[in-house]
Amino acid sequence: GCVTTPGWRRLLRFDTWTPNTGTADMFLGRPSRYPDHFEYSDCHMHNHFNSYAKYYLLAGDGSLAAEGHKQAFCLLDFYRYPGMDNRGAVYDCANQGIQRGWQDVYSRSLDCQWVDVTDVAPGDYSLRIDVNYEHVLDESNYDNNTITVPITIPADSPDVDVTVACPG
Repeated sequence: GCVTTPGWRRLLRFDTWTPNTGTADMFLGRPSRYPDHFEYSDCHMHNHFNSYAKYYLLAGDGSLAAEGHKQAFCLLDFYRYPGMDNRGAVYDCANQGIQRGWQDVYSRSLDCQWVDVTDVAPGDYSLRIDVNYEHVLDESNYDNNTITVPITIPADSPDVDVTVACPG
């Protein structure tokens, strides 16, 4: 369901890191407590939190050039935030949350962790990532839930065969 148009697609893939730099744990707990906010993934065999992040590719004038979204997330302690204490991970897919001083990481290799740029003209753009965009999760401050980074979409090279695997 991440790609809505058939055929070969050109994808802008990227990592998303969501650190908890607040003063308390971001606690969700067991997904069964909040069935409206979770969906079970038969593929991954665990529950994912819906509506956690959206991705926008913006043209220089601020107009929307392309849009993406991570279908759902399993919010957990993936990586200790640098400079924080050495507490061990607490949260996982069965008991979800992000501990203070930890961060969850979504690698560019994951499903739906992209924006489809097949029909986007070459040029300079901005990638905007919004997390907790519906404010479902309580936070003391929502002001740091958006980041924008510059992106350049290069022209297709006539020397590239899209049916050949990318080099390692």
